[in-house]
Amino acid sequence: MTRGISIIFIFLILLAAGCYAAPAAQELGDATDAERYDCRLELTPAMGMAADSPLTVTLEIGAKRNTRLTLTTRLLTVESITGGTSHRVAQVESGVTPGAACRLTVLRREGWLGVMLDERMLFHGDVPRGDGGKAEYTAGAGWGVVEARVQPREAVVFADNFMRTAEENGDWTIRGGAWALQSAWDRDPKGGSLKFQNARFAQNPFAWVGRATDGPALCLAGQPFWDDYTFSVAVCPPDDGAVGVAVNVAAPDRYLLVRWTPAPDRGPDGDTLSLARVEGGKRTVLASARGGYLPRQWYRLSVVSSPDGVRVLIDGRERLVADDVIPRRGGVAASLKWWKLCEPLRAPELSFAVTRRSPSFVH
Repeated sequence: MTRGISIIFIFLILLAAGCYAAPAAQELGDATDAERYDCRLELTPAMGMAADSPLTVTLEIGAKRNTRLTLTTRLLTVESITGGTSHRVAQVESGVTPGAACRLTVLRREGWLGVMLDERMLFHGDVPRGDGGKAEYTAGAGWGVVEARVQPREAVVFADNFMRTAEENGDWTIRGGAWALQSAWDRDPKGGSLKFQNARFAQNPFAWVGRATDGPALCLAGQPFWDDYTFSVAVCPPDDGAVGVAVNVAAPDRYLLVRWTPAPDRGPDGDTLSLARVEGGKRTVLASARGGYLPRQWYRLSVVSSPDGVRVLIDGRERLVADDVIPRRGGVAASLKWWKLCEPLRAPELSFAVTRRSPSFVH
């Protein structure tokens, strides 16, 4: 009888162990050997789940090394695993709210790693890479994973010198105002007979010109996943109004706007360079400095978007800095009330360029 009870007891223990076995790892593909990639997981943490129940994401799995992230409702832990030995790189508060859906995004950029929860950057810094390309995740009790994927990314490269026919917008999407191509000979009083001789006076005799109508003139380019880039534009601002560019354009009504007004403007926003977050038509100033532009002069306006924040430079001189800004990534835009060419034959280069962030801009 005693032996029978023991057998039943052992059976129940084994059954319980089977019921509470560790969750199986789910494959995420083999693309994490790319130099640049995003890993995104759409999560639904259950209400009342245990605070120490882990979601584990293992990246760059190879023969000897990999990178492991462990997320609980309290903490995010980043580890580098070598030969089975774990080295903790960072441990920070996660801020996960049970019962509220969230998105975990891992940004790998060569030796740099960033981890975002929705739009909050939980961690970023140098993390040794694994020696493989496979990736997987394991969801503990209470973690729901709606979608999980890895997407290789190319470095951001985009430029426009506006050398195309008048009917083409290129890669720009117009969201407001009137935009058109303009050349250095549009107002040539001598006609077009000397246009090839005139071309030697301009680095680029073509321009993309906008004019506001009912609201600000706005045209967009790029993708919502663009990040870590410099947006540079040569601009000749008008006598009045304002000129600006936008970065981290997550949506047509959600972006970071650099707005520059003329020095002679004595209005409340005049003689000012500002960086603002625009969302749903509302503009919130994040940083500003006195010092407007001189109308009808050429400037090089550059905006550096990085994981640390945004920097604004005029002719290579830093004017504004804003750390830890949201949105953190996205496309680019030109925005203005009125923008036009200077006198055609004295026009220097007018072009947009979006490039991978230059090392010279890195602190």
